Amino acid sequence: MLSTSIILSITGEAATESPSSTVRVVLEKSPFHPQGGGQPTDKGIIFNQEKTSSIDILKVEFDFATEIVTHIGTVPTSQLSHFIVGGTVNCEVDEANRYLLSQCHSAGHLIDSAMARVGQTFPPTKGYHFLDGPYVEYKGKVDAKDRDALVEKLRAEFDAIVEEDIPTSICQMTKNEAELECNRIQKNFDFDSFPEPIRIVSIANFKCPCGGTHVKSTKHLKDWTVLKIKAKKDKVQVRYGLKSELVKI
Repeated sequence: MLSTSIILSITGEAATESPSSTVRVVLEKSPFHPQGGGQPTDKGIIFNQEKTSSIDILKVEFDFATEIVTHIGTVPTSQLSHFIVGGTVNCEVDEANRYLLSQCHSAGHLIDSAMARVGQTFPPTKGYHFLDGPYVEYKGKVDAKDRDALVEKLRAEFDAIVEEDIPTSICQMTKNEAELECNRIQKNFDFDSFPEPIRIVSIANFKCPCGGTHVKSTKHLKDWTVLKIKAKKDKVQVRYGLKSELVKI
């Protein structure tokens, strides 16, 4: 995934005792997805125009107050002067990492649909879509004696949804439209604090506000599944991951 941009600002100091320096770069436009909304940051490389020097991008941040995207990375100190304000650069997103993160995020949304299909219409309260133990959290209760059975139902429903190959759709809505589409069954989301238009993502026909990246359809999630359920007081966490993780449970 390649694109061209222009450096608006670059800050960082040449490290005298290290072969590399840490820099913060702001671009005119960026193909990198910043960390946020429960999803990790994109990674990749920013090359100079001649592709003789490169910055390894390790993290991308978005400042909601200023709406500025900052790219944080490392560059060989000897190459730091090759990146200047106004200079043209080539941006390359790590596509394999982006695809894996998109799968992880979409799998979390698919669980929302699976929960609704098995009759567990709890309001979602949190999504953690990082690879080190992703989960979706709901407001509700599941008795300990019922958790194993619910896990089995969710796994079966998850697989069924994957087989249905349901396309992902993304659109912009007003608050009123989002209220009608996302809160039809119950009050899942409070749209009063959302700026318009609201980006709405539909995974397996379950619509919710989301700014993350996603796979094109549910068939891309055949390697994912529900792992287990953790519950405490009025919170239910449905933990999920790659099917290879099942052998570790």
